[in-house]
Amino acid sequence: VRQAAEGRLVVALDDDGVEEELRHPVLERLVSRRRRAETPAPTRLELSEEEALRLAEVLQGGFDPPPALRDCLRRLADPERRPPQLTWPDPSA
Repeated sequence: VRQAAEGRLVVALDDDGVEEELRHPVLERLVSRRRRAETPAPTRLELSEEEALRLAEVLQGGFDPPPALRDCLRRLADPERRPPQLTWPDPSA
């Protein structure tokens, strides 16, 4: 895991002596996190004329969410809200 976190490719030899890249979601997250840290955030968003017109059209349309979404957003914004406890089944069961 440390090798992947440092940006190195992790490989293993199979029974026939053939190198194979180790792939696992955790390793991929470590590599992508490192890439994000090395990539500077864009400072300016450049839109084409067509994209700018479409964005203006969408923004002028307003925002009228359905009542269920309003309730959900209101609950998320509640400072007293606590996230649910995450539990997983016991793997030995």
